Amino acid sequence: MLEGKKEHKARSASMSEEEKKQLPIYFAITVIIILLAVFSIVLVPRGTQLQRCEGSILGRDACINNLAYSSGNASICGALSQSGADSCYYNIAINRTNATDCSRIQGGVVKSQCFYAIATGTEQAQLCQGLNQSERSMCLYTIALATSNTHACAGVPNATQQSICLATTGFDNALSRSSPAYCANMTSSTDYNLTLAMYQNENYRSNDSFNAYVSELVSYLGFSNSSVAPKDFCYMVLSAKTDNASLCARISDANISALCTATDNASRMNATARSAINYTALYLQCYNQTQSQQECNDSITYIKAVATKNASLCKGLITNESYQCYSSIAQVTNDSRICNYIKNSMEKLGCQLDIANANNLSQGN
Repeated sequence: MLEGKKEHKARSASMSEEEKKQLPIYFAITVIIILLAVFSIVLVPRGTQLQRCEGSILGRDACINNLAYSSGNASICGALSQSGADSCYYNIAINRTNATDCSRIQGGVVKSQCFYAIATGTEQAQLCQGLNQSERSMCLYTIALATSNTHACAGVPNATQQSICLATTGFDNALSRSSPAYCANMTSSTDYNLTLAMYQNENYRSNDSFNAYVSELVSYLGFSNSSVAPKDFCYMVLSAKTDNASLCARISDANISALCTATDNASRMNATARSAINYTALYLQCYNQTQSQQECNDSITYIKAVATKNASLCKGLITNESYQCYSSIAQVTNDSRICNYIKNSMEKLGCQLDIANANNLSQGN
């Protein structure tokens, strides 16, 4: 009995030693099985990304749209319905600024919107040609204004838009190139719509040389709905920008010509110009307006205060305008004492510094 137990223990010990020898083999087999499982997952196709969208928690169409947009692959959009595909093509075209993708769109409205957006966004006038007349007109008009390309206006089919395009781009070029030749090509007939389009152009207002006095004059013309010929308006603004008083003489309207001459530049502020301004007529223009009447009146008061160097008129203006009014008269008269009428300490200091700097420059300091 004792010998049997010893034999069993010996066999168990012997088997354990044998199994230990086989462990590396078992381990190797296990690794191979795991690797085969991994390779089977990677190498065996489980469906394309597009196929996976069928069971997407986002929903099939949303998944396809996201896939097409993120990959920039417009062909994926073809898996959607026509309306869905058109929207998909449009989004990719705009994202890639690629007009070729617009051509895939079936719906006429969406296709036109696609070409219009890319044409105006990239300023490629040739892309406007496939649009209908009204869309093509607006497309070319938008590009011409953005590029200040007067020649591009010739391609605008709509006559009204073409006129506004020519006036606005001509005005831009006159100011950017300081060239009165562009003003000369404008109509001398009064046309409020054309002048308004030029007035609403913000480019010239950001120019440092465009002084506060002329800003008020331009505001008056806008508030009063005054019918000023585009040519006259162009000469007036260009005169202020370039400080060229001779351009005022080219203005056909005598009152506007006088206003043009009487700017806040001291060398051009003369009694003849001041006496030629008919303020009654200017105020009457404001009186005839149902809207912006007060703003119109304030602009004329400002103009009159500076032109006549009468600081007492500034007091009746709203706070910011009154400060600018005092400052303009101080510069015209080279009298820093007028700055003392300004209540705001920072505005007052700014006014005084402007006078001091101007004097230093004139003395060559």
